[in-house]
Amino acid sequence: MTVSMAQTLGLHLDPTMWNLPSNEVRTRRRLSWAVFALDKWLAFSFGRPSHISKDNWPITELDSSDVEPGDTTSGTTYSYAIEFSRLTTILDKVLTSL
Repeated sequence: MTVSMAQTLGLHLDPTMWNLPSNEVRTRRRLSWAVFALDKWLAFSFGRPSHISKDNWPITELDSSDVEPGDTTSGTTYSYAIEFSRLTTILDKVLTSL
């Protein structure tokens, strides 16, 4: 249901070229990545296939422009978000190859 709702809101599309304020683009990218990561980690945890494929969810992993240090309570949270994004990309590749 979460994936379906996110697609209805257009979170599966890359908003970087849209005419939106930069903070809304960052928020949409973080929300999109959260849904993507949730789907991948639940698929891994429960041993089921993922509902999301990179073909229909073209959001790239988060980078420093998506998660600014001012958005979090500490710099470590900032770096954890970036590293979690990278780790989820690796998990996606593993799940795809199985």
